[in-house]
Amino acid sequence: MINELKTVIVEFKKFLFQGTVVGLASAVVIGVTFTAFISAITSELVIPLLGVVFDTEFKTLTFTWRNNDFRYGRVIDAGLTLVATLLVLFFLILKPAKAIATRRLAGETDDDEVNLSEETLVLREIRDLLKPAPVSD
Repeated sequence: MINELKTVIVEFKKFLFQGTVVGLASAVVIGVTFTAFISAITSELVIPLLGVVFDTEFKTLTFTWRNNDFRYGRVIDAGLTLVATLLVLFFLILKPAKAIATRRLAGETDDDEVNLSEETLVLREIRDLLKPAPVSD
């Protein structure tokens, strides 16, 4: 039973520290921080500027119906934060990632043969020579 527990603990450690889990955790932390940053910019800069243009304070916009206050100004604030976050995500992350993937599929790489060191070129030649030749029938 103790050996089985040790095996499970070892497997769990491998799972935790493999690249996908650590990468996912990092992505979540970065995403939360990024969203907080965009939210602060929208709530503290964009919404007040819109308030100046439209001569109103959006966060305080409410209406009352049957003795209940509906704060639709906060919904406007959240909607603009969502739109700002999506725009930044699209133009700073998704578009560049798609362009890189397209270049890779087209066979382009970031390495130019001109910029490679002599050592890298020799190692590539050795690698190509060591590849097994196709077997013909």
